[in-house]
Amino acid sequence: MGFLLDRRSGTPYAAQVQQQATAQLVAGRLRPGDRLPSVRQFARSLHISRTTAERIHDALCDGMVAEARPRSGMYVAWSEAFERIPETAQAHQIYAF
Repeated sequence: MGFLLDRRSGTPYAAQVQQQATAQLVAGRLRPGDRLPSVRQFARSLHISRTTAERIHDALCDGMVAEARPRSGMYVAWSEAFERIPETAQAHQIYAF
């Protein structure tokens, strides 16, 4: 599982990672229960600040792509609510194409 940032894009980094995580879920590269990088790992691998990495974690939770497990980390979540998000339907269509 890898995430890349387009630094020239006007899209916030958190949104970019959320879109990529959704696409990886739909494609089957991420599965429910898979562990996601920690804030420090995101910061190191993407060359961003910890604050920005925390925003990425928040966006993944807000988008129902991930769930935080206290004292354990961030994990991929999959719920029926996630399937009803318009971005998920769009990602399914793109993947099918």
